[in-house]
Amino acid sequence: MLRNTLQKQAGQIFYAGAAAMAPGNLVQQQLTSPSGLAWIRERRLVRGRLFLIAAGKAARPMVAETISTLGSGAIHQGIAILPPEETADFGEKICVLNGDYPLPGANSLRAGQRVIDLARQTDEHDIVLLLLSNGAESLLEHLPRTITARHFSDLQRRLIDTATPRTDIFTVNRHLSLVKNGQLASAIWPAWCVALILSDKTGDPAGTIGGGLTATNSSTPADALTILETTGELANIPQEIAVELRARGTKQECRWSRTSNCRLGRTQNQVIGTAREALQACWREAKRMGYSPDIASSAVHGDSRAVGAMIGRLAHRSTAAHPASPRCYLAAGHTSVNTQQHSKTGPAQELALAAAIAMAKAPESCLLSADLGGVDGETSAGGAYAFSDTWKQAIDSNLDVFAHLQHNDAHNFFAKLNGLFTPGPTGSTGHDVMILLTGLPALS
Repeated sequence: MLRNTLQKQAGQIFYAGAAAMAPGNLVQQQLTSPSGLAWIRERRLVRGRLFLIAAGKAARPMVAETISTLGSGAIHQGIAILPPEETADFGEKICVLNGDYPLPGANSLRAGQRVIDLARQTDEHDIVLLLLSNGAESLLEHLPRTITARHFSDLQRRLIDTATPRTDIFTVNRHLSLVKNGQLASAIWPAWCVALILSDKTGDPAGTIGGGLTATNSSTPADALTILETTGELANIPQEIAVELRARGTKQECRWSRTSNCRLGRTQNQVIGTAREALQACWREAKRMGYSPDIASSAVHGDSRAVGAMIGRLAHRSTAAHPASPRCYLAAGHTSVNTQQHSKTGPAQELALAAAIAMAKAPESCLLSADLGGVDGETSAGGAYAFSDTWKQAIDSNLDVFAHLQHNDAHNFFAKLNGLFTPGPTGSTGHDVMILLTGLPALS
């Protein structure tokens, strides 16, 4: 009974955070808030036309809410770029395209060309409303004429074959692109560019979310070349790619960057759906339920196992210090897993498995580690529950906790113990959230 109560309450807190991060709700709040973008809805300061460009996993609900809030007649023309095989019908003014995911491909390049063509139709009186979310960095791409789609796909394949981290692949792509690193906003100039950027990164940097289509970041073409040298692929990739990256590191590229930064002066970036906002919604729900909630961190990062072990130790300390007091510790961010070939796990499930080991010494405790989007890694689950008795339950079921952790097999471990959390896709942002409940359950 105690276990079921803790599990149910942790789930309720999760859903409160997921609901607050629903993309449609976040867009609606911005377009109606006097301190946000209500001036667009009320037609104030808008003398020209309103164009719409959307790209990312959340593009469909973001566009739908924009049309609902502004009215279909407010948008002159638009493009929505959705993940592969996803469909939508927003009327004749909004062209719906599919890009490639998880890495850019031929469809992404075609979508990028359509976006550039749309940007060229604008003038200084117009506003382009950009709706960007996780996946935009893959779904939308535009390259120099010297680099063909074949060259680009060959580069992606080689980097994947050498197990290059996705973050490094996107650093290389960023400095080959004609839309990333703020260049899409530059292409939209002299029209005004207003970007609603759905956060999926720790720290919410506009220059990295969605590939940095409307903002720059600190990486350079030299960093991209270093990545290619480190992987041993610099000598194997098409020569045109290496030439382009070297050219972008010259003084001529620096002059282009200064021009681009001047053009970004007509760009307004608004990051929405941050991890802090999600945790505040979770905090309110935990407080309503009778817990004493505490937001530990909204910028958790690092190895999933290390973070999980730390949370497990926190559970032990909390139950020792407050044995009869219902307490809720909240954290969010993005952890990482170095998976082995054919392993089945996700960062949230790996974290829960590592926490379960330390939680064996924390009676009456429950951890829900889950992705707010409802899908953790490449698995069918959104995350997993770890309890103070998970260790004992594993022993009774002849499961080796350490072996499953070593082989990145958290998904199968929790599946056998009925510990998976399977909310299904929530449509929310992709932050990982950690909900730790200790002491006697609230309102029990």
